[in-house]
Amino acid sequence: MASRPDGRDDFEIAIVCTRPFEYDAILRITDQHWDEIGDAYGRAIGDKNFYTTGSIADFDVVVLLLPGGGKANAAGAAASLRSSYPRLSLVLLTGICGGVPNTTSGDEILLGDVIVSKAVVQYDLGYQYPDRFVEKDTIETSLGKPTKNIGSLIALFETEFKRERLESRAAELLEIIQGNHQSNDLQSNRWRKISYAYPGTVRDKLFDNNYRHKHHSPSACLCMNCYSNSDPTCDDTRNRDCHELCCDDAFLVKRERHGEKKRWELDNQFKQAQAPAIFVGRVGSGDRVVRSSEERDRISRQKGVIAFEMEGAGLWDELPCIIIKGVCNYADGHQDGMWQCFAAASAAAVTRGLIEQYIKTDKMASIQFTHLLRKKEHQECLANLRVTDPRVDKIRIQETKGGLLLNVYDWIVSHPDFQQWQDDAECRLLWIKGDPGKGKTMLLCGIIDELSQDHTRVISYFFCQATEERLRKAANVLRGLIWHLIGQQPSLVSYVQERYDQSGKDIFNDHNAWYPMSEILTAMLADENLEDAILIIDGLDECVDDRSLLLDFITQSSSSQRVKWVISSRNWPDIEQKLDSAPRKIRISLELNEESVAAAVRSYIQHQVHKLAPFTIRGRQTYAR
Repeated sequence: MASRPDGRDDFEIAIVCTRPFEYDAILRITDQHWDEIGDAYGRAIGDKNFYTTGSIADFDVVVLLLPGGGKANAAGAAASLRSSYPRLSLVLLTGICGGVPNTTSGDEILLGDVIVSKAVVQYDLGYQYPDRFVEKDTIETSLGKPTKNIGSLIALFETEFKRERLESRAAELLEIIQGNHQSNDLQSNRWRKISYAYPGTVRDKLFDNNYRHKHHSPSACLCMNCYSNSDPTCDDTRNRDCHELCCDDAFLVKRERHGEKKRWELDNQFKQAQAPAIFVGRVGSGDRVVRSSEERDRISRQKGVIAFEMEGAGLWDELPCIIIKGVCNYADGHQDGMWQCFAAASAAAVTRGLIEQYIKTDKMASIQFTHLLRKKEHQECLANLRVTDPRVDKIRIQETKGGLLLNVYDWIVSHPDFQQWQDDAECRLLWIKGDPGKGKTMLLCGIIDELSQDHTRVISYFFCQATEERLRKAANVLRGLIWHLIGQQPSLVSYVQERYDQSGKDIFNDHNAWYPMSEILTAMLADENLEDAILIIDGLDECVDDRSLLLDFITQSSSSQRVKWVISSRNWPDIEQKLDSAPRKIRISLELNEESVAAAVRSYIQHQVHKLAPFTIRGRQTYAR
């Protein structure tokens, strides 16, 4: 049984849902609930989300129910989620979707099956002309590659061995959600209101593409004149199931897997019949709901998607995630509401099964740091050492600038020069330089996130700011790096404590503070227990006081085999002159990568436009420009 976490930094996994019955399905397979007697963890300033916290398979999990569907709601809520829970390593979007019954790869998808995203494609991005909508067919419609953490996890479930094990476990968990199976660990007997029952193959109907979802009995509505796929139907049909409209089973498409499930039902093997199959592939995401078999198949052929949903694109812009959704319709206009709850339950079962296969990240460093803070002598020393918390600074900067988007920084982490710096042990210094307004700070925020995917690395960073006195001094830059290093490698506190015991808090603040700080950091970087350390400084040009000393320190320490540096700055001569003496440095000039920078700016603007909510002026709906 998992122990209650100390704070929000201890939560590794977030699960995001759109509908209440999706949320309830997740809570049915949650082992423990940390907020039964009230919320103990709170949220960041400006965060409007309401969270439910608990544990699943020894992981501390935060569950978020979105305020509504669509990309804008998802993007806004995800930005707040990231600010309140900054150390999430895995985000899962679970719920229901429309499925492609016959994929381009030849798979047969049935209602109740579960789709796991390999990539997310925004299918409704384009241009609206007076006579037609033209989709934007560029690389930007694909929302970037998944992080290494997500990509490695998804790759496992593309293997038959892992996928079949996950399907077997999901079948067991599905019965627990339905309340058909008792478990000592999962409190399924507490939940009875929502029915997640299996509707059966009799309700799984795939009609011929030319057979419309409309009133088929005599009526006085538009449906009487609907004969082709382009003819309109009455509004009433959109809210009614097939059996209410008397859709004719004579137009059903015969399917092999569907027939196999039907035989299991006749043999009373309902566990096998309802067990969801799992398909890994590209998921289409957009604000347009696809309810046309013709449009579904066109998009599927063009973009290779196997399912459609509405929140993934918005969430992915803020937090790269895995989409896990149960198929509740075939995106063809025909519908049966009985499949929604069952599909949500299937997705929840796969979600927990995937979490059970996830490798737990070592938390020893954060636990040791917490213990350090409880020791009075260390508590006093670290409190006086601290000039800022760089993690909070990063969150503040990202929130101020409208959120960190994967499409804004993915170009630089894929850049050959960045890859060389990362992979070549001899390359110790990466300098990213550019004029004001090029987005250097957000690029470094993205680099921090990318490098943090490797949990074996120790990464310390600092954001300089010329307008803030405590963030413009070279000595304070080193103090920030030292404090952040100790948070990840608590044993390093001894280097600071020894000097603090001799001189007290003045060692951090007097006019000679640079010298003991540089000596302490030098000693820490030479510690044999500190391996693969990466130090990152943003806005070196905004370090106004003693910048020359800081530049000398960087160039000298970059010759060490124990630390790598990433710095950003404007194209200032004094910085260039100093860094020219650094051995094996790599520089990336943003002026020489103008096309990539421009594409990143377009992605940012596009994201902000999508977040703008429609408003009404004199009865007309318009959008803020």
